[in-house]
Amino acid sequence: MGAAIGIGIVVGLYIIGRLIGASGNPPTVTVGQNDEETTQCTELCNQYDARRSQRCNAEKDEATAKARADALRGQFLAFLAAAVSLVVAAGAAAVIPLVGTAVAAALAAAAAVFFALAAVTAGQMAAADIDLANKAKAAQDARAAEAAARALLVQKCASPDAVDKCLLRPAPC
Repeated sequence: MGAAIGIGIVVGLYIIGRLIGASGNPPTVTVGQNDEETTQCTELCNQYDARRSQRCNAEKDEATAKARADALRGQFLAFLAAAVSLVVAAGAAAVIPLVGTAVAAALAAAAAVFFALAAVTAGQMAAADIDLANKAKAAQDARAAEAAARALLVQKCASPDAVDKCLLRPAPC
């Protein structure tokens, strides 16, 4: 019965962490569709610029999501290491005459707090990993859309000077 309660508490803390983590995820960049019908050089160039901007934003979002996931991973490991250290210290303190039981109980309580923090952080980490996967896919899609927009510009724009002028514009990021 006690084990079931303990498992329920850990699962509940994990779910709370997932909810907290998911609520902190910023929106993912939506990659626009290329208009494959247009042959106007200005429109093709503007389309290419829009896809480059979306790629930049998507790659920045992916880097931010990765940093967040990595930070949560480090935090989780720190909480877990602290909890295990406190459990070991509680075991060692239990053999101290007279005050050992009280010290061991205090250390065990502190270990429980760190295990709870680790469980919540594990949920946040899972949500951050899902967000990172979404951001990585958006960045991949944005790179593909940019390449397709560039190809359309080169293929459909009748003016080589307009193509060169467009391609020589500085990148937005």
